[in-house]
Amino acid sequence: MRLTIVHRDAQRRLIARGREERIGLAYRRDWGPDDASGFTGRLFWNTTGNGFTVPQIGDSARYDLAVDALFAEATTQLPATVRAMTTLDGAPVAIIRVGMNGAFPIDIYEDTSTGAYRQAVIDPGGSNETTIAIRSYITARSGRKIIGSWSYGSAADFYA
Repeated sequence: MRLTIVHRDAQRRLIARGREERIGLAYRRDWGPDDASGFTGRLFWNTTGNGFTVPQIGDSARYDLAVDALFAEATTQLPATVRAMTTLDGAPVAIIRVGMNGAFPIDIYEDTSTGAYRQAVIDPGGSNETTIAIRSYITARSGRKIIGSWSYGSAADFYA
């Protein structure tokens, strides 16, 4: 699957535009001629203007693996436990904790009426905790729905 990613700041100003190619969990993301990152299925890596490819290890790789599982729609295949029922922006959601070896756990806030993910918290309660608000879904070329726009902190990203 080939997608264009647009990264905007809190005022919706364009920060970067990139391209992502994905096959399952494996992907390559290019932000320009000298800035790329990816996952081979065994190793996370990135490059910068110096031309060297650097493997990601430790917490960086654990974080990237959790995020990759979320965006590759692989979380439905992971062991899960329902943590609580609550509401998010007025809609009833189930908080479901998923995890996999080598990755930080993810608390997914799933809309109980549609099954859509509304929010995901990577490494909940940990030092790398990140909340990703899922704004919308798009239909990929394969015909399946994938996360189409999301925000974290003051940044907002979407597939164009």
